[in-house]
Amino acid sequence: MDSRKTNGYEDLTVWQLAMDLAVDCHRLSKQFPSIDRSGFEASLFQTAMLLPEYIADAHARSSSSVYLENISLALGTVARVETCILLAERMRFCNGEQRKQIMDKLNSVRWLLVRLRNAFNRRGISDEVAVS
Repeated sequence: MDSRKTNGYEDLTVWQLAMDLAVDCHRLSKQFPSIDRSGFEASLFQTAMLLPEYIADAHARSSSSVYLENISLALGTVARVETCILLAERMRFCNGEQRKQIMDKLNSVRWLLVRLRNAFNRRGISDEVAVS
């Protein structure tokens, strides 16, 4: 018998993408000039790290208001990460190709989060409301 946990937040495509995104942001921030690493590097990575945390927390909640709040917080965090990446590009800490790669993942996460929120709003929260 397979003892792997199934139907947890780890199975959600949106959570997996958010984890990949956090890793990508961490790798990118390590390329920043050393003078700017202490503040901006930490801010980018900490913000990106919040995404999978909010998604996991939302999935673990049975309260519909807390579920929606966490999805909303995750969507806000997408915008915050996006702003950090755009600022990094303006400051020439990353190039257009690096920005595009991260933005593509961000847009995928945003789209899946909106789908989760819309599915909830149409049907209410249930065990079946998960985008995978």
